[in-house]
Amino acid sequence: RLCSSDLQRYYIYALQIIQKGYYDGWVGSGFDGIVYIYAFIFRLTGIHPLIPLYLNILLSLLSVLMLYKIFCNHVNNDIKYVGLLLLIPELLYFNVMSSKDTLCQFFLIFVFYYFYKLYWLKNIKSLFFLLLNLSLLLFLRLPYGFAAMSVILVYVLFFTKRVSNSAKLFIISLFLPIELDRPMH
Repeated sequence: RLCSSDLQRYYIYALQIIQKGYYDGWVGSGFDGIVYIYAFIFRLTGIHPLIPLYLNILLSLLSVLMLYKIFCNHVNNDIKYVGLLLLIPELLYFNVMSSKDTLCQFFLIFVFYYFYKLYWLKNIKSLFFLLLNLSLLLFLRLPYGFAAMSVILVYVLFFTKRVSNSAKLFIISLFLPIELDRPMH
């Protein structure tokens, strides 16, 4: 059965998980995490196709508030920037449809926020939340999780002096063979 939108597909696949306990199909791009998240949400709240959309709206608003919290000192605590963040076209687009991109955006913001707290503020409790958000991001959309890890790695290796050169070379030597072995498309 062909579905025309992500919302319809996720809804139907989540129902299959609730009925059978698993989904044995292919969601698209091989990322089944969103379907299991929908099934979990439906088990908690009841089965209704608009519930994930409401969750997207809530997560979008929380993402905007989190971004404001992170940067409020740089914008003189001016609340109008929250309104401006709400007008970002991608946020509006993904906010009115139920897709995994809103969840990915939410987890990405928290990955970078907890990395900041861990790395610069030396808040060791942030390591747990960093790993939790990174794991959820990897579960939901593998390439986004790898991209987040790559950004953190590049930042630590090339934009800070807190890591010794020998440690940097060691880390690069670990990842270089993996990258060189990857097939070209």
